Amino acid sequence: MIIVVFGRELYIGKKILVLAVCLLFAASGIIGYTISRKNKPIVFNDTTTEKITVKEDPEAADSGADNVKIERKPENQDQIKVYIVGCVKKPGVVTLKKGQLIFDAVNAAGGTTAEADLENINMAYKLTENVMIKVYAREKKAAKPEVKGTQPESSSTKIKGAEIITDSGGAVVEDSLSEDAHKDGQGKKVNLNTASAEELGNLPGVGEKTAEIIIDFRKNQRFEKIEDLMEIPGIGQKKFDSLKDLISI
Repeated sequence: MIIVVFGRELYIGKKILVLAVCLLFAASGIIGYTISRKNKPIVFNDTTTEKITVKEDPEAADSGADNVKIERKPENQDQIKVYIVGCVKKPGVVTLKKGQLIFDAVNAAGGTTAEADLENINMAYKLTENVMIKVYAREKKAAKPEVKGTQPESSSTKIKGAEIITDSGGAVVEDSLSEDAHKDGQGKKVNLNTASAEELGNLPGVGEKTAEIIIDFRKNQRFEKIEDLMEIPGIGQKKFDSLKDLISI
């Protein structure tokens, strides 16, 4: 085959022509494949911790800027921690997946003990966050003690056989109120100016010695207001807060 280039005649053999055509087709195929792969995410798999997805930014690609977006997907993002106590064989913290049931938490804690109140526990209750579960025994009613100090009320879901607590539960040292203080519902308030040593000693955290100090104090002066009780040695703000609903003047 003869072609004219810049006024000169050049002879091109058939083999060279065929090779040129093949190269042209190959180049076209490579260009087309590259265009079709544009903007597809490149995924790097890390089998130990997490998956990272790298996506090219189309706008950055058009402007010639080197910019990528990285998306991290932790594999443990659907895990929750459940602190289960009470009538279970292995109380403690167990790891579950979001959406698992109280049934799964109980099994992870080794199952319930013989005295657990199974008839009043909804084992199909779905767990979606870090919580504490108290599994109660049959025919036992735990009286709620008075919390010393100004702690927020616990956010909980109460059912007969178990209690689900979603916060710290007001984790403070608590004093159990005496039986006499809670007799007849809320209990009769103790008058600081007229109560006997025995009545004063039955107040939570007071005791016999402090009761005697209170009696000695009122021999010289009356309690004008209940806050005057904080003048007694050993009774500070926290102890007063636990007594103020049980005393009067």
